Amino acid sequence: MMPTFWQMYHGEKQVGLTVHYMAAKVDQGAALLQEQLEIKPGESLHHLIGRSKRHGAHCMARVLKQIEVGTQQTMTLSQCEGSYFTFPSTNEIREFHQRGLRAI
Repeated sequence: MMPTFWQMYHGEKQVGLTVHYMAAKVDQGAALLQEQLEIKPGESLHHLIGRSKRHGAHCMARVLKQIEVGTQQTMTLSQCEGSYFTFPSTNEIREFHQRGLRAI
């Protein structure tokens, strides 16, 4: 939950975006596209979420066009490279702000 929060919390320089075919389980469908988006210095969580959602919409449009014209390709992603987190606790949110990161 809240991958963008966790990527900022852990000091990542980029956020990842993957477009999958739908499957019964999360992140189990074949991947159609994977990209990275830079986290800008001083960027707020709110701004980064909005920017990544807009970028995701553009990526989805590209993938749908590839499917339409028959040029899409799937890629296999390593299941051991992924990470999953819970919703941040009150202490983790406090630590986020103590690290100088901003929600808004």
